[in-house]
Amino acid sequence: MAAVYLILKVIFVILAGVMILAIMLRKGEGGGVAAAFGFGGESAFGVKGAQTLDKVIAVIAIAFVLLTVAINKMRPESRVLQGAATTTESPK
Repeated sequence: MAAVYLILKVIFVILAGVMILAIMLRKGEGGGVAAAFGFGGESAFGVKGAQTLDKVIAVIAIAFVLLTVAINKMRPESRVLQGAATTTESPK
């Protein structure tokens, strides 16, 4: 179970990086990174590419949220939280 948890965390970090890069390539109001490198038009990949990039970003975002939930459900319980749950008396 620990190996699956570790693999999911590695995929999570990679997915976060890919999502950041995809969002940076997308042309927004300021032009994004694509404009900084001299790409004109709708985006660095043209009008069709911009529509495709928007769909890719949406899929990555959904996968990111689902992976976040999966990692949260699989995470091992913290010892601090376990200790807090078993202690019922209030501090004096």
